[in-house]
Amino acid sequence: MSKSRFLEGVIIGSVLGAIGALILSDNLEDMTALKENKKQKESSEKTDDNLNPMEDTLKNIPEKTDVLVAKTLEAIEQGFSRISKMVDEKKSPKTTSVKKNKK
Repeated sequence: MSKSRFLEGVIIGSVLGAIGALILSDNLEDMTALKENKKQKESSEKTDDNLNPMEDTLKNIPEKTDVLVAKTLEAIEQGFSRISKMVDEKKSPKTTSVKKNKK
């Protein structure tokens, strides 16, 4: 009689275990799907957050370009004026020394 009770216990336990596994697997799949959806939402929010500064930067590019071009032109003009002064300084002593030699 103890063998039959043991066998009954094994069969009933196996059936209950299989039913429990099916129920838990469905719940685990649902929980996994929820976690994946949550991760996707978080990653899309992070992507949106990363795009906002990029959009701001792209909007400011024309303004920054204008400023850089103006600074570059100003630096070029200053360079030309310095070179002109240097050339004038080099010319002026030569002309006076040439005049002195001619006299």
